Amino acid sequence: MGEVISNPVIRERKTFTEFLSGSGRIILPFILALVLIFVGEIFSKGFSSAKHVLMLFKVASFLGFLGLAQTIVILSGNGGIDLSVGALASIGTVFGAAIIRGNDNNLLLAFVIVALLGLAFGCINGIMISYFQIPALIMTLAMASVVNGIIYIFSAGLQISGSASPLLETLSNGVTLGIPNIMYIWIGVTLVVMFILHFTKTGISLYGVGSNEKAAILKGVNVKWFRVWVYGISGAISTVTGLLLLGYIGTAFLDIGSRYMLPSIAAATIGGVSIKGGSGNYLGVVGGAFVLTVISAVLIALQMGEAGRQIVFGGVILVLLVIYGRETLENGGSELSLERILTLFGLKK
Repeated sequence: MGEVISNPVIRERKTFTEFLSGSGRIILPFILALVLIFVGEIFSKGFSSAKHVLMLFKVASFLGFLGLAQTIVILSGNGGIDLSVGALASIGTVFGAAIIRGNDNNLLLAFVIVALLGLAFGCINGIMISYFQIPALIMTLAMASVVNGIIYIFSAGLQISGSASPLLETLSNGVTLGIPNIMYIWIGVTLVVMFILHFTKTGISLYGVGSNEKAAILKGVNVKWFRVWVYGISGAISTVTGLLLLGYIGTAFLDIGSRYMLPSIAAATIGGVSIKGGSGNYLGVVGGAFVLTVISAVLIALQMGEAGRQIVFGGVILVLLVIYGRETLENGGSELSLERILTLFGLKK
């Protein structure tokens, strides 16, 4: 009778930091995007219309794909950040345009060659980082420079424009049942990625390698070779994204992917992927890519000049990164304990 029963409502109440450490890291970008959409409506009538929101999702999809390439590298740990994703997207656009030349019959060949090209460049990144201990930032930045050089050599004196085939344009820029086709692709990719990351041995290994290499090695994972393939897949995703960009824009630009490089890192981080590796959810990255796209669209609706947009855009990203950085520090970082990883791998009950 005299026993004091604690109030479950009070006990389950979460602080903002606790909210961010859980599902909030996924939800928050979408909430911010929703707020910004209504702000945009104030300054530009029709900004919040279904048609315009779907258009924003279409634009965000390409950043979302490159955010995926960035995400798997960051998840693998060891300070992984891929600064070559933009250059690889550009070479995918240029080489894809040269192969397709407006002919649907060449589209499948273009996808295969471009993907293999990205895989090769990415694996070179991974080999140099894993086996020669070159820091990821330095190696991928150098690779970006090499790839850009190859693009300029390849395109010297070559007319590369309007080479997207009708089918590629339909995939990237078409609409079916009122929804952009690229969104169907993005939804499909998201579902596959979520399944792989959370329900397969490969996904568990990716989180394990990024969180605690010792536990991964105990499980029998060849960590160095695993990271080589992670960078290889990141490269393939980047070049294929460049090919999809060709279908969206219709014309191959030599540096088409450069403007996506830094936002791809921001989308992953804002989406809740820990820069330390081993923690994150791609669904949050989807939200990160969308909110960054909405921010850019709102600044355009405000009729702000290019210089002003760059300053505000960068400032907003910085504020969002500070929020997540504070959460990481207050929770002792994202690195999982050896005991937890052993349990994850089934080595400890």
